[in-house]
Amino acid sequence: MIKQSQAGQSLSVETVCWVMFLLTLTAVLITRVRLLGIPLERDEGEYAYLGQLLLQGVPPYKLAYSMKLPGACAVYALLMAIFGETTRGIHLGFLIINFASVVLIFFIAKRLSGTVGGIISAVSYSLLSISQSVLGVQAHATHFVVFMALCGSILLLKAVENENKRLIFLSGLFFGLAFLMKQQGVFFIPVGIFYLSWVYLRKKPVLALTLASNLGIYIAGAGLPFLATGLALYRAGVFDKFWFWVFQYAPTYSSGVPAYLAFKIFKDELISVIYPFQPVWYIAGAGFLCLFFDPKARKNLIFIIALLVASFLAICPGLIFRQHYFVILLPVISILAGICVNWATEFVRNRKFPAIFHFLPVVIFTSLLAWSVFQQKDYFFKATPKEVSRETYGINPFIESLEIAKYLKAESSSDDTIAVLGSEPQIYFYSHRRSATGYIYAYPLMESQRYALNMQEEMAAEIESKKPRYLVFVNVSTSWLRRSGSESFIFRWANDYINKRYDKVGAVVIHEKITDYYWDADAKNAALGPSSYVLIYKRKSN
Repeated sequence: MIKQSQAGQSLSVETVCWVMFLLTLTAVLITRVRLLGIPLERDEGEYAYLGQLLLQGVPPYKLAYSMKLPGACAVYALLMAIFGETTRGIHLGFLIINFASVVLIFFIAKRLSGTVGGIISAVSYSLLSISQSVLGVQAHATHFVVFMALCGSILLLKAVENENKRLIFLSGLFFGLAFLMKQQGVFFIPVGIFYLSWVYLRKKPVLALTLASNLGIYIAGAGLPFLATGLALYRAGVFDKFWFWVFQYAPTYSSGVPAYLAFKIFKDELISVIYPFQPVWYIAGAGFLCLFFDPKARKNLIFIIALLVASFLAICPGLIFRQHYFVILLPVISILAGICVNWATEFVRNRKFPAIFHFLPVVIFTSLLAWSVFQQKDYFFKATPKEVSRETYGINPFIESLEIAKYLKAESSSDDTIAVLGSEPQIYFYSHRRSATGYIYAYPLMESQRYALNMQEEMAAEIESKKPRYLVFVNVSTSWLRRSGSESFIFRWANDYINKRYDKVGAVVIHEKITDYYWDADAKNAALGPSSYVLIYKRKSN
């Protein structure tokens, strides 16, 4: 009778959790669907344009240069092939990937703590990953890193449990794919090496040969995606460009932040990231403590700590700590929150408290989440895609890129090239026009690194060679990030080149709340003033 009573109470607690899970997913789904049309920001524009080229048979690094590994643009190409080459299509595909990650977190956390812990973890991640503080409705590569790492994690846990070499290989494969999505994903590969070593070295007798065999299988799986990608890029004739941008230039970009500023940057960004859902983060902190005295969680202590360390290291390269980098940390934070609530539920259930108290941990957690969502009700239930974009990104010309691209597409043919002087690759994607230069970002040109002047000269030479029909100059500080020591050749060249060969046909003046558009004859006399603006030029007929 006692066991039946406890089972019934357990089922009731789980039922409450499932109801909360469905309500949360419904709220998140409503928000994501309403914001499917949010304009692409720069990273999304890069992946979308590269993915668009890939669908046209153009390999990465040939017509558009990037310091990132090509996994994210391949995912974008896949999503656009299925859902269409539109902003909504990209975000719809991203929505499915995000929900798949929620499901994976449920099964991983359930295995690590229990059903209640699994549900709480899934609920936590679904809300944390949509938070405006991590740019949650934008399809950043960090979300793809998370998805691949979660696949690798659950396969690793199953492989060790079932002594299955095929699953060990697949686990390594997915961790290798996490690296291919973005360089930070490389930190998840050692998780498998460490966990497999810990499992087999602690067996009595030590299974050294089995460990060596399994590590070899795992490492082969982890290395396969990168090796296959390198071979494909070599056969496409772009391996030299790939190697330069990803392995020669990228480290110079990552070393731009002085170490003494790193802690302050990290602290400021972490406070900003935590703020919208502070209760979840605090509960996750308590969940870390539960690892040491909850029997089930303690059994998986090594794996969870390995995942936590890898997740933290993955947000640290370059000591830049951008908002969306923290997405990589969210799965393990969610799992820890689930462990805490699951432990509290079991603690109350195993004491001689009235049955109503068994629901208390879940009710408290749900109340705190509901209050957090209520505090952000405009973001979750009211704001339009353009309103969210402007509130999140300020006067960055992401909304304006839609109108600029619309004009360029209408006034040019599909064979024409265009050039954007600035960092707005989304314009190429929207307009379905190819860039006259591989430099779709201006940031490398402005950095204090040894390649900067050569890059500026190469960009100018490519534009002069291709003679783009339209040229777009972006006078927005965040599109250049010009510094006191930045090379200025590109600005002198652009001023001379544009004056001789182009006429101004568009002026987009961006104010804090409104944007003024001037086209054709009206553009010549547009008042620019001190505002941020984008100018559109058409090549002279002669």
